[in-house]
Amino acid sequence: MKMYKLSLISTLLASVMLSTPAFADSDKPSQQAKEDLRQSMALEKKEKAQQRHEKFKNMTPEQQQRVQEQREKFKNLSPEEQQRIRERREKFKNMSPEQRQEIREKWKKMTPEQRQEYKQKSKSKHKDKD
Repeated sequence: MKMYKLSLISTLLASVMLSTPAFADSDKPSQQAKEDLRQSMALEKKEKAQQRHEKFKNMTPEQQQRVQEQREKFKNLSPEEQQRIRERREKFKNMSPEQRQEIREKWKKMTPEQRQEYKQKSKSKHKDKD
């Protein structure tokens, strides 16, 4: 999780730096700095992909199947729904371990019907905000 936060921070910092006028000069040193930054970000992206691949390889076939199904479901969502899920996932990751455990326990105690009802309420609540 710390690696993810550090990575997120470095990505945000890089995007701000690239859009800052001081880095937008056409002189060669700043252009080189931009290119170095882009290469660094690309390498970081490749490393993350490699980590996900290794994690996936070490899963059981059932887990792999579930992950593939979740990815397909996610791809079929609208961009707005995908963004909402990304935001909620990030919010969840930033919670304390105790808060995350409490949420997991509440979710486990719900019946499938209650879960579905909760999902529908959450979707409609989000649509009302837009």
